[in-house]
Amino acid sequence: MTSILKHSRFIISLLLILLFVGCSSFRTFYYKKAINFERSRADLTLEKVSISEGEIVYLRNNPSDQAETILMVHGFGADKDNWILLARSLYQTYQLIIPDLPGHGESFKSMTANYSINNQVRRLHEFLNKLGLSTVHIMGHSMGGSIVSQFTSQYPQIVKSLVLVCSGGGHGTKSEFDILREQKGENPLIVNTYEDFKEIIHWAMEKPPYIPGPVLKVMAKQKIARAEIDNKIFQEVHIDESLTPVMSAIQAPTLIIWGQKDRLIHVDRGAVIQKAIPNSKFVVLKDIGHSPILEAPKKTSELIIDFYQTNKSL
Repeated sequence: MTSILKHSRFIISLLLILLFVGCSSFRTFYYKKAINFERSRADLTLEKVSISEGEIVYLRNNPSDQAETILMVHGFGADKDNWILLARSLYQTYQLIIPDLPGHGESFKSMTANYSINNQVRRLHEFLNKLGLSTVHIMGHSMGGSIVSQFTSQYPQIVKSLVLVCSGGGHGTKSEFDILREQKGENPLIVNTYEDFKEIIHWAMEKPPYIPGPVLKVMAKQKIARAEIDNKIFQEVHIDESLTPVMSAIQAPTLIIWGQKDRLIHVDRGAVIQKAIPNSKFVVLKDIGHSPILEAPKKTSELIIDFYQTNKSL
């Protein structure tokens, strides 16, 4: 039991770092071993497809032909593998499609591309067309929530249901992150030093697990190398982040999940989003931060499965 617990904590450590690194070039032995093991536990394989601007790399499983599809969209600076722990509870029943968004992970990235919400929505639509998917259940975390909300509003005929986890796009009480940016002009999500990187972990989780120093240093180096494109993506995303009017047009059944102690996007934003989306349910997870999909994957998956079963006639 102790060895299993240690292994789980190590996996969470790696996935937590990926939440903000989103860099596929880190390929140490332990990273590959841990990630490949976790992918295999969810029957996930790595695939790729080309859209008009470049290549999108994604994970998918192989369920029965009758399985419905869930599209899982990660957040800012993150990676497809952030969904692995959640995928373990869903892969036997659903087809899972988990892409690296353009600008992230192993998908195409360029300093000349534009990564606004609307542009990412357009790319996701082209991505689904390439895969021949006409209807999906869709979920998004953080920035990914902003993207899938806009997608659902723009393509209501495609989206059967929507799950938002600590989603961007709403108005409400300012978070610690908002106040820091306003008062000091600082953005802790853009990493320029090793110390910056250590601090970012505490923004992501209420109780982050132990991360070995050598792993931390290698990951910090990779994250520092992403500072320029991360800053570009952050600025372009926030140009059109205010999506409350868009959310009011969403008709798909919607589940909103939030960590009570989210420092990046205040939990009150979830209540605002619930009021904006007519057919929605809002659940708060006590003592959890910005990353329920990593901090509380079991509870998060239980909420999602119950939500799907309640709306199984869709």
